[in-house]
Amino acid sequence: MPAASTSSQPENPLAWFDSAEGSAVLVDEMGLLMPLLVRCPGQRVCHVLPTARAAANAQPTLMPIETRLWCDGAGWHGDFGTLPDGPPRALHGQDLVIAAHVIATLPEPQARLEAIYRMLATGGTAYFVEFYPWSLYRRRWRGRGLGALSLRRLLALVRAAGFEVSATYALRPRSSLDSTGMLLRHNWRLPSWFPLRAYAIRACKREPGMTLVGAQRAFPLEAPNA
Repeated sequence: MPAASTSSQPENPLAWFDSAEGSAVLVDEMGLLMPLLVRCPGQRVCHVLPTARAAANAQPTLMPIETRLWCDGAGWHGDFGTLPDGPPRALHGQDLVIAAHVIATLPEPQARLEAIYRMLATGGTAYFVEFYPWSLYRRRWRGRGLGALSLRRLLALVRAAGFEVSATYALRPRSSLDSTGMLLRHNWRLPSWFPLRAYAIRACKREPGMTLVGAQRAFPLEAPNA
């Protein structure tokens, strides 16, 4: 959990992800998702996180080609430098993109969703991880410039970007070393005891629908028997 400051708010909200508490949350979230991530086919995976340190410390998957980026209010950052509108075309064709806390936290989430859609290869999968707006993590940052989106609202934006949503999950990262994390798949209904801390959306970039094009054969109508 974020440590309280004298103003009850961290000076730089994104910098919290570089703290011991923030780093632990990112590690726990990836650990909860890992059984799902290792099932994704392909060779190329890209981690997108809110800070350079978080991206450098992202847990590796089983895919042989891994790229780490970070995204903040200034744009997209990586070995290519900084770009305002998304990663370069050389990073397109990813089989899996894991975007943690970079969509709902900053203004103009639709632009980042569309950039990730362009990054994916056809048939590729994206995971979007965010805090619930009413979680304890978010309440500590109220008034500091970080946004928050409900699961329902982000689902609408993900679909508007062209993705096909295949599943949603509720995540409970560990709150202490003595607790355990948990991930539950849900259909808008969760157990009353489950603390709403974070959620994840699994979405795919599907192949365009195929339409049969060509001349139509004319079949003459037979006269009914007399």
